[in-house]
Amino acid sequence: GKILEFPDGQDQADYLLGVANKFVSETEYQCFHHCRALALKAASLAQQLNFDKAVEVINDMNRIYDPVKHSRIIAEEYGSDHCCNAMALSALWLKHLGLEQEAITMCDDVIERCLPEIDERNMLGRILLLIPSIAVLLASGQLERSVELFTHFVMEPVKRFGQNWSSPAKPVIRPMSLLLKICSQPEVFITELDDDIEWLLNDEEKMPDLVDTIYTSKAQWSP
Repeated sequence: GKILEFPDGQDQADYLLGVANKFVSETEYQCFHHCRALALKAASLAQQLNFDKAVEVINDMNRIYDPVKHSRIIAEEYGSDHCCNAMALSALWLKHLGLEQEAITMCDDVIERCLPEIDERNMLGRILLLIPSIAVLLASGQLERSVELFTHFVMEPVKRFGQNWSSPAKPVIRPMSLLLKICSQPEVFITELDDDIEWLLNDEEKMPDLVDTIYTSKAQWSP
């Protein structure tokens, strides 16, 4: 697609928010397009660190957004369901605002309504929802649940895929699995990590800059 060009002398975040506001206005009577527009507006506000206003926009979006009805249509139209992504990120915004219970409730909503709508072959889509959710759940002491979610939605499907599969999600799956393994077994013996340590030292699976950008922008996390 065409690369977005920013006008000279205009702040990029302000420009993107202006684009988002126009998009919201133009799609008022087109439900799934309007949901996408609100997700863009929320992300633009968060980029300006206006997390409270960003959360308000997410709440407005959730009044009309139904993952069962809209998720796959939005993904087909825009390449990804940015509404689910924005919901997952909003859990981090809520946590930043000190609204811990609201953050967990948002995670629950993402896990219960959004994740089941993401096809297992779209592993990047699943990872982008799980990374913010797991970050919030771990901070609230829900380690066991985090491990179960990652196992069910990521590790089990990956085992079914076999060796010959590729995805931008692939470079982060083993590091995330290792992180959760260490967290869940604080007294794990170093000999139990021999294969993982060798893999880390070999540094064979590089993270392309473009893929790293996807994670930092869409999941606010960098491998």
